[in-house]
Amino acid sequence: MAARATPHVTPRPLRDLQPAPPRPVLLHPSAVAAASPPPPTGTCFFDLPAEIRIQIYTLILENVIIHITPTARPSSPHATATINNSEDKGSSSSNDASMQHHPHALLLTSRQIRLETQPLMQSLCPIKAAVTDFDFSGLLTWLARIPSAQQSQLTKNTRLCVQLCTTSKVPGDLPTLRRWLHDRADKCRPVMKWNYSGARPSNKVGSDLRRRLKRMKEAGKRGELERMLIAIRVSVPRLGESGEEGEEEDEL
Repeated sequence: MAARATPHVTPRPLRDLQPAPPRPVLLHPSAVAAASPPPPTGTCFFDLPAEIRIQIYTLILENVIIHITPTARPSSPHATATINNSEDKGSSSSNDASMQHHPHALLLTSRQIRLETQPLMQSLCPIKAAVTDFDFSGLLTWLARIPSAQQSQLTKNTRLCVQLCTTSKVPGDLPTLRRWLHDRADKCRPVMKWNYSGARPSNKVGSDLRRRLKRMKEAGKRGELERMLIAIRVSVPRLGESGEEGEEEDEL
């Protein structure tokens, strides 16, 4: 049987490729392109050396005073810290209209500036804490908010002041004073150079404070309370002078 012949197929010619259409020209830029900022050019603040940035912060904080005020309710766990930017360092801080009841502008600028500024504020700026009737709750709350790693900056500050204000009322139980004296006598804590000042209390309040000091046996707590009484001009009993025999240590 003879093989069938394969028919001849003529190849189909390929069409020429059409040129690509021209790219449309935008008459107006898109909203995204218009809103995007231009690429940064030159240097920024953080390109400056750290030494220059510290000098700038120091000049800004030259007239800043940090005030730690007690709350309206002594039992409240919150304390108020205010910042005074007054150029007159001798003006009264309590009635100064320039006092700011909010964080300093440097602390709100950026995270890096806040981290660079906080140690300088804690080590350079005057810090004044108002304490009424030996209620240290406001100051203790403010110190508790500072991380332990940053509390060492306060040891470099030589302008720490506690302003003691007393009324005619004889203070009763003083748990915050006990805690303050305990923390100050603790040798494992950073030693901060707190100074005391205040007006002389009434004779009734002064006698009560001397009685508490007589009954105090621990040397560290007694020495700190003596510094307070001397600052408010209350006569301090001599060491070894006590009240009744067999009297135990007063827990304030």
